[in-house]
Amino acid sequence: MPRWTEISPNDPRLVPFNRQDDSDPAAPAWIYGGCGVRFRFTGPTLIGFFAKPHAELGSWIGVRIDGGAEIRLHIPAGHDGPILLACGLELGEHEALIYKRSDAWSRRLIFKGLAAQGDWLPGPNGPTRRVEFYGDSVLAGGMAEAPGFEGVSDDQVTLLNRDDEMTSPWFGWGWLTARRLGVEPHVLGVGGLALQDGTGWFGDPNMVGLATTWNTSDPNPEMLTPCDLSRFRPDAVVVGIGQNDGRTLDIQDAATRESW
Repeated sequence: MPRWTEISPNDPRLVPFNRQDDSDPAAPAWIYGGCGVRFRFTGPTLIGFFAKPHAELGSWIGVRIDGGAEIRLHIPAGHDGPILLACGLELGEHEALIYKRSDAWSRRLIFKGLAAQGDWLPGPNGPTRRVEFYGDSVLAGGMAEAPGFEGVSDDQVTLLNRDDEMTSPWFGWGWLTARRLGVEPHVLGVGGLALQDGTGWFGDPNMVGLATTWNTSDPNPEMLTPCDLSRFRPDAVVVGIGQNDGRTLDIQDAATRESW
């Protein structure tokens, strides 16, 4: 059988995507849904090493190998260690991507590396064109995989749970658009986000809006970690915001519309 080999997150053969907090390059934090890594490897088995430091909120990840169906995996609150990502694969070469499914409000998921029962190959090339998407739960893929609840309000979705199992940015409008256009996306969607601070749902009761979170790698109100925007130069920026603002604003008021 092939030997086991490990690879660290800062190895250039691993290609990160989406905006991440990599202030510790050996243990980058995935906060936004859609943060992840793509890579190539050989062998039948793949293991990931993750830490979920939040005491109450877990996260879900998606794994896709060779363009196949998603493998959906749960990382519980407090976890720090290995997770079996895939097994029983062919012994040849594989291309894979792993990404955080859960919304940014599920807090940070720390990626600590991978192990494969085989070897690591040079990372895959991504698209050269880039688009940055800003938005709310529709961009984050909120409740995108809640079958049978199409067209109803969130409070009626009985599949809703605190670890956000039914959310997936893979089916949010940013990733859908990026796959159709063949571009590299930054998908910065946050459920409940409005434009202005003190409005919407995100961070309730200390709500922050896109006007504050747009340049962060961790948009949660207690963090608001700034990021180096020069590291991702988009060819286009798309903003889809506004559906949460009416919770706390009179959107019919002329002064409110002017301020917005």
